[in-house]
Amino acid sequence: SVKAVKPKLNKSRIDGLVNRLAEEPDFDKVSWLLGEPIVNFHQSIVDDAVKANVAFHAELGLEPSVHRVASPGCCEWCNAIAGTYRYPRVPDEIYQRHERCRCTVEYYPEKGTRQNVWTKEWS
Repeated sequence: SVKAVKPKLNKSRIDGLVNRLAEEPDFDKVSWLLGEPIVNFHQSIVDDAVKANVAFHAELGLEPSVHRVASPGCCEWCNAIAGTYRYPRVPDEIYQRHERCRCTVEYYPEKGTRQNVWTKEWS
């Protein structure tokens, strides 16, 4: 019965994308912005929501943890931060991502249950 915390939306990032698209008279020169940068931005929105809710649920007495799974063939940096972290010992880097990063961040609200932050499925 606990409601989720809604994180602050990164309006400056949205404005940057929209302004860049609007300022270019030749759409073909900026059409790439509608690909990977949009995917990355959507992933960061989900990661921000996980970050906010992990802290909130810990305040409520749950024992949240965050699990970052490195995608196959990912970079050394992603491999180095992959793993399970119990709140409050969750490094900020776990929520960061780079271009074309497909690593996943899963939230475990307490022992025995977990939610995939992308599919929203509980297991």
